[in-house]
Amino acid sequence: MSNKKIDEAIIKLNEAEKRYLNDDKNIDDLRKIWGTNSELFQLHYDDFIKQQKAKI
Repeated sequence: MSNKKIDEAIIKLNEAEKRYLNDDKNIDDLRKIWGTNSELFQLHYDDFIKQQKAKI
């Protein structure tokens, strides 16, 4: 995945967060979901970087 695609994914996650807030959902629930998603995203991203470095 290129940096551009990663940036696009982050933008989409941010847009989803805004839509969630606009639905008047519980913000604490959103933070729990967003925190988990952020950690998962970071794990996948870190793994991707390791894979790319291994190819060099």
